[in-house]
Amino acid sequence: MIEGTEVKIFLDKNGLIISPKAGRNRKVIGILGGMGPEATADLYMKIINFCQKKYGARYDCDYPQIIVNSIPAPQMIDSLNKTREVELCNMLMEGVKKLEASGVDFIVIACNTVHYFIEKLRKATSIPILSIIEETTKKAKENKIKKIGLLATTTTAKQKVYERELVKFGITSILPDEKSQAEVTEIIRKIIAGDKSRKDKNKLENVIEGLLKRGARGVILGCTDLPIILKKDNFDIDILDSTEVLAEAAADKAYGE
Repeated sequence: MIEGTEVKIFLDKNGLIISPKAGRNRKVIGILGGMGPEATADLYMKIINFCQKKYGARYDCDYPQIIVNSIPAPQMIDSLNKTREVELCNMLMEGVKKLEASGVDFIVIACNTVHYFIEKLRKATSIPILSIIEETTKKAKENKIKKIGLLATTTTAKQKVYERELVKFGITSILPDEKSQAEVTEIIRKIIAGDKSRKDKNKLENVIEGLLKRGARGVILGCTDLPIILKKDNFDIDILDSTEVLAEAAADKAYGE
């Protein structure tokens, strides 16, 4: 025992050590993922990390129950025609309903782009769906960022998924130029395929530098695949990892905060 600390040990009726958090009621988290699959795993692990660091989870019974529905969604990162839009929206609604039927208390979606459908998905279920867009925008407001750069898929950029939310808080968004945007989307496609190179990481860092030169005071990693190769701690500016922001919001809701 470290001098000056107090260690409390809890025993069950059989004399076995149990966790002091074992009796707490925690909400069941539903993750709608598969867009992409590795980004879904990243969200799961970041939720676990917040359970450990913020809520002191030490034993298996300390963690909230998490149910993942990873769906094979059609490609949508660079375009979204009407046929694909209907197909994708139907698949997402079915995925949400399956999570609801499994007994989750709320849902998070491990993809920024599909939040284009967030209102339709919320209408498809009676349980809450946390929005990665809303949570990340709130974080930008908390950090008092007035001009923020956005790295995201071409579809997210074209559909103004972030801009519509950012403008509510008086935050100006700065997007890459057309050439850089195409480059970002191509790198996202490669990450989904498991191709993660130092060269592509350098390209993304150059795009970020370009956004800063145009007045951005922070940058949103507005695609859940990007944090797989870009770590916010490697930058001297305010980098908002949307996956991390959503993970913290999910842990807070699960523990009743």
